[in-house]
Amino acid sequence: MSSHGANSDFINNVGQLSKILKSAAMDNNTVIITSLNEAWAEPQSMFDCLLESFRIGNQTERFLKHLVVVAVDQKAYDRCLKLHPHCYHLVTDGSDFSEEAYFMTPDYLKLVWRKIDFLGKVLNLGYNFVFTVRTHASITVLYPPFLLFHICCHFSLNIVISLSTKERNLVIMDCGGC
Repeated sequence: MSSHGANSDFINNVGQLSKILKSAAMDNNTVIITSLNEAWAEPQSMFDCLLESFRIGNQTERFLKHLVVVAVDQKAYDRCLKLHPHCYHLVTDGSDFSEEAYFMTPDYLKLVWRKIDFLGKVLNLGYNFVFTVRTHASITVLYPPFLLFHICCHFSLNIVISLSTKERNLVIMDCGGC
């Protein structure tokens, strides 16, 4: 048991996960991981925007084949399989994550810990990953994600926020750090 009360050997199908990671991995065993639930998997939703952003971004289409989508409910998994080759269904007994889990509620915390355990399993299987921190694939990829990483670091955060209005243009870049 891990410290947060979940079974640390929770991965429902390690063989399937290993196969997906191997198929999606870059030469250096790196994958890009995002999560998805039913609400974000609907046609013309954020999932479609994410996939499209890889296709139209500046030199980003090549990274689409390295994207692993972790679906947290059955409908998201089914939709993912229709659109993308690397989909993994992260099953959580007793929880339905098809709806939004509000910040700091028991379901939210359970989902956060499941994702942390999942990412730990990915590391234990020998893979590196870039995880889209924004929840449920609500991020666009318009430039190669590896340009801002520090090669000497084991852990790096890269944040780019852009807001534009008629009155002001604001760009905040945090190029990470170790």
